Amino acid sequence: TGVLTCALPICINDYSVISVPYTSLVNTLPATTIWSAYTDDANSGAINMPFAFTYYGTAVTQFNVSSNGWIELQSNSGLSTLTPQLLPSATTPNNVVAFCWADLLVDPSTSPGALVRYFTYGTAPNRVLVIEYNNLRFLGNTGSSVTGQIRLYESDSHIEVAVGTVNDNAGAITKTLGIENSLGTMATFPAGRNYAAWNVNNEAWAFYPPSGPYTYAWSPSTYRSEEHTSELQSPCNLVCRLLLE
Repeated sequence: TGVLTCALPICINDYSVISVPYTSLVNTLPATTIWSAYTDDANSGAINMPFAFTYYGTAVTQFNVSSNGWIELQSNSGLSTLTPQLLPSATTPNNVVAFCWADLLVDPSTSPGALVRYFTYGTAPNRVLVIEYNNLRFLGNTGSSVTGQIRLYESDSHIEVAVGTVNDNAGAITKTLGIENSLGTMATFPAGRNYAAWNVNNEAWAFYPPSGPYTYAWSPSTYRSEEHTSELQSPCNLVCRLLLE
């Protein structure tokens, strides 16, 4: 007789993305405003995560916010790059979540209520970190508008990008919406949103980290049961060890 133990791996394969119904989360606790006066090409510096979160298999304890429509997880490049990238790209910044990466302005004089802020929504263990861009505009385009949220979920470390409005006022401005790993070698994005000219209202996308099913490997192989050889496959490997008694 024996005892079978199985060890789950860390999966660092790419995320999946699906369209979800658009919602906008409203804070019930005070939000922290990062910028509400005229701001161009700014970076917030490191902000502590309010709960445990993993991204591409790595724990995230801090995030940085760019005024140009993207955030950086754990990495701290200090950049606020205004030119969007075609994801993936090894060029810094990496480890990004992009809502509407473009050359944006916080300009309350032309866009009333313009601000960037963050808040925590809900209660543990189902909290959501919300980074909110409200009524920003594109540089040199006073008729444009950008509003939306990046949301990080405590329960399962999935990510949502909710686009209330991206309207470049017929400017055909290139923008990026998507996520990328720390090396700039893997990325996930909706079709037509990666370094492209797009405008949309009330659209939302959910990015889910990889999970099972798993491939089984037996150690020692002498005691492998053939009935398990047809188990469901996955890029992740599940290592099982049989301890004889």
